[in-house]
Amino acid sequence: TFQVQQFFDEWCGRFLDKSFKTWGPERVKAAALDLLAINGCPLTSEDIQMLSVMEEADMIQELVARMPIDMRSKFETIAMQLQMMVASATHTRKAADSGSPEALAECCADAENGAMKMAILKQASVHAAAEVAMLHHTQDSWMRNSELRLARLTKAAETADHARTYLVAIENQLEAFHESAKHKSSKMLMGFASNN
Repeated sequence: TFQVQQFFDEWCGRFLDKSFKTWGPERVKAAALDLLAINGCPLTSEDIQMLSVMEEADMIQELVARMPIDMRSKFETIAMQLQMMVASATHTRKAADSGSPEALAECCADAENGAMKMAILKQASVHAAAEVAMLHHTQDSWMRNSELRLARLTKAAETADHARTYLVAIENQLEAFHESAKHKSSKMLMGFASNN
């Protein structure tokens, strides 16, 4: 119980840093409980939510009661690893919040941040891969839409060519009819004129 209490005291102390000032006490405790669940403590998300709003002393008693024996025996090691991870994350967060590329580069160069660097690189790779997938999806979508649009425009051009050909034929027929009618009219007028 003492080790768990000490862990939570140190954990909450780390989160008093201004980088995490928007986190309330329940969120800080829930983050610790999430990590303990990942490390073998049988806690559901409902359990974590319930425990995070309890008074800390009651929460610790309940947590210790739920903790498997083998986890209790190696809790000091687990707590130390989690504290190192949080220290590394806090250091990285401060460097990122500073806005200084040099501070971030220095943070990434630290040997003790090896796991953090790997996590950041992994996350960056995953993010980049997701962006590439989204770009491929967008390209495919544009290609499909463009192909449909091009097919529609090609069909419209063919229809326009057919209509133009038909129009020329009709205009030729009208002109021929006009010439024929003109010729017949003049013949009729000539016939009228010769009869009178």
